[in-house]
Amino acid sequence: MNSSLAVSIPCFRRPHLLRCLLQSLASDQSARLTEVYLFDDSPEKCNYILSEDFAGSFKKVYYNHNPQNLGIDLNISQALFAPCADYIWLMGEDDLIQSGALTHIYKYLQHKLNPDLVFVNYTHYTPAFSKSIHTDLQKAETSKQSYIDNLIIFFGFIGSVLVRKESLPCTNSYVSLGSYFSHIGVILEVIDKSDCQGLGIIKQPLVMNRVGDLSAFSWSDDALNVYQGFSLILNYMQDHSILSSVTLGSAIKQAHLSFNPFAKPSRIIRLRSEGVISLHDYLSTDISIYQKIIMLPFVLLSEKVAKSIVDIYSSLSLSRFKK
Repeated sequence: MNSSLAVSIPCFRRPHLLRCLLQSLASDQSARLTEVYLFDDSPEKCNYILSEDFAGSFKKVYYNHNPQNLGIDLNISQALFAPCADYIWLMGEDDLIQSGALTHIYKYLQHKLNPDLVFVNYTHYTPAFSKSIHTDLQKAETSKQSYIDNLIIFFGFIGSVLVRKESLPCTNSYVSLGSYFSHIGVILEVIDKSDCQGLGIIKQPLVMNRVGDLSAFSWSDDALNVYQGFSLILNYMQDHSILSSVTLGSAIKQAHLSFNPFAKPSRIIRLRSEGVISLHDYLSTDISIYQKIIMLPFVLLSEKVAKSIVDIYSSLSLSRFKK
């Protein structure tokens, strides 16, 4: 029996980007087998027209406009728990899927019997560049601990989350933390209750994670809260002994290496440390000459130097989040 699939999208304005995502989904040959859920947190129903425009492209398009703004945690949680399909694939409204991604998901679910949770690999992209994330996917398959150590930081990107409906806890008890990442708590619960055979990985990058351009990274103005939020949810899980079979020490350290509370320059430094952006990529972006001059020193850093800067900052700041 084939598993049913819902692509669930928390939205906040930006219908022009959401339309591009829906177009990329609709172009897949398996689109008519797939349910799409839109959870609109915008003050106005600015995404409603899209639910009508794409109604014939999918098995079902469900649109929900929140009567009051829920905020990112509650809206993502709603998108995770509300769909009725066998599997829920969370997706950011500003992301895209690769050609054939839905078909690949269905084939994977046929091949791997009833996985509780699947990490879906993705690429970073802007109009100027695209590059896969850096993670040892082979190593992550060996045990629960290595699955968490290698992948939990990447589950922060909601497009990498494919979860079995029956494996979800009854409620999301982490939304009150205000961390931006309450879904990470849910994911960790699912991992903890699963056996190793129930944890899956799709190695082929199926999602394109839009990091904006170098003039306006997503969340760049709120980078400190994002950084603190990820640390908060991991420390909360560890301190409250939610996980009975694994520890989170390595994941917490990885979070500090991957997030840092500066704004745009630090995002460039992090991209350099990951080898995601080159000088040619940077010069090809559509930003002003003034912005390019201001940011150029950060792009000229070698990957090794950039990684050293991130490591030094992370080591200095790690203690402030430890109790």
